[in-house]
Amino acid sequence: MNLKKFHFIIIVIIFFNYSVHPQKLSVKQKVEDFKYLHSVLKNNFPYFGVLKRKYKVDWLSRRDEYLKQIKKTKNDKEFYKKISEIIDDLHNGHSDLFPTQCRKYFIKLYKDVTRKYPKYKKWVNVLKKGNDYWVKFTGKCYIADMGENKITYDKNSLKLKIIEEGNIAVIKIKSFEHYQIEKDKKKLLDFFKKIKNYKNLIIDIQGNGGGDSTYWSKYIVPYLINKTILYKTYIAIKKGKIVQNFYGEDIKEYEKADINKLRSFMPKLPPEILKGNFFVYSSTDKIEPKGSINFKGKLYLLVDRGVFSSSEGFAVFAKTTRWATVVGTRTSGDGIGTDPIIICLPNSKILIRFPGDMGLNPDGSPNDETGTIPDIEIKGSSKNERLHKLIRLINNKIKH
Repeated sequence: MNLKKFHFIIIVIIFFNYSVHPQKLSVKQKVEDFKYLHSVLKNNFPYFGVLKRKYKVDWLSRRDEYLKQIKKTKNDKEFYKKISEIIDDLHNGHSDLFPTQCRKYFIKLYKDVTRKYPKYKKWVNVLKKGNDYWVKFTGKCYIADMGENKITYDKNSLKLKIIEEGNIAVIKIKSFEHYQIEKDKKKLLDFFKKIKNYKNLIIDIQGNGGGDSTYWSKYIVPYLINKTILYKTYIAIKKGKIVQNFYGEDIKEYEKADINKLRSFMPKLPPEILKGNFFVYSSTDKIEPKGSINFKGKLYLLVDRGVFSSSEGFAVFAKTTRWATVVGTRTSGDGIGTDPIIICLPNSKILIRFPGDMGLNPDGSPNDETGTIPDIEIKGSSKNERLHKLIRLINNKIKH
């Protein structure tokens, strides 16, 4: 299962004006936690090269600077905020303290997934090492009503619309959130049957920050294809012990690639991979028709900068396989691979997640660095403007 990545909405952690709490952690404990974090990331985080090229940030060289800042924190609240800021300097949407803020949500989520995919028990075990002490500094977990441990379904996430009878239909999907699937899949199938003879179908995922890739790989693509699609992806993983342990089960499903051979058809492999600090693996995924409506019209996937994580995986799939014409603006990337790793700092028990794999585009460039460049660029000041421009483009093609 390729869950790139249970990324359920990129969240900005809000720090409220709580009264200052007595310091619980000693300076020594804070220093130990930071040194552990730095060591783990140094050996397992794959994007330091991307960080330097894209943001001109040499995170590893800031170790002493960060250490001084950690020592200056006066209480737990300041320490938590400083750790969050240090992680923010990685400029990576899958690197954050989100599991600390929404620990109960993540535990429930991964327990549900573990029933079908036992390998995710590793995630549950790490989450259980954390605690809920830090929630007083993070604010509410906005994606779920954890009071009764229930997940909130967003009925406005999926919108289905007929633009022109027999000609153009639009599916707008705001999120691929795991808990949207059960209700959304029936709505999608009913709509597919309704528009099976249409000439054009637009799947609008602008602003979709990801979720569960099975949303599109099991409940969109299989209903629209009439033959099996094979889809090959490449990931690079550092040689660190933690990442190798977390992805051990996943790696068994991949084929180890010869980096020297990859250079012949991947001209944009980054220098950090060529230096030998990574293993590179390939995997061939298969999507088969399932209850297919045998759609014969033209498919368009509308994307923008807000497309990230598993929705980015959809964009990569569509462009690589030519399953749909990708239109809109360049995406944000980081959509190839599997779930972020979660670690627990030894003293504070703060939970931090970060990607352990680097997804590679067909030319070898890191997907997180370049994103997906659309087949047809459509600019606009808003999502609706880009959608309307695409509809006009389709109608103009028909007229001509």
